[in-house]
Amino acid sequence: MKTKKLVLDTKKPLGDPNGLKMAVGVTLVASMGIEYKVAPHLLTSSNYTALAYPFLINIIPLGYPCWKWINLHIVNYKIHKQLMSIVHSEQLIDYGDKKETSTFNERKVEYGVKIIYEETSEGIYITVYPMALSIVMPLRL
Repeated sequence: MKTKKLVLDTKKPLGDPNGLKMAVGVTLVASMGIEYKVAPHLLTSSNYTALAYPFLINIIPLGYPCWKWINLHIVNYKIHKQLMSIVHSEQLIDYGDKKETSTFNERKVEYGVKIIYEETSEGIYITVYPMALSIVMPLRL
């Protein structure tokens, strides 16, 4: 029986930034659509503060990376610290240029690992998956 499972991805620690951008874009378009339908009624009734409510939908996709950060750095702080000490001591991360940063303003990871930490009634299992930079090579026949 699993009691605790934690996934640590050193290449994308807060999730996929492109997926986050897509989710924010979709919710922004949805909130603008709601605004288009609701705005004429709210303007005639002089309810100007209600015009901001549809834009609060954009908080939803931003909550996922925030929850991942809170889960790793606050809720499971000791486990995260131990896993990162293993990663750094074994040199499982290769960073890119010092000036090059990722979307979340962290140093860009060229080659990283994905660690799955599972704590069960039988014991603790740590699975390490190497993750390399995806390179597409042309196929020549």
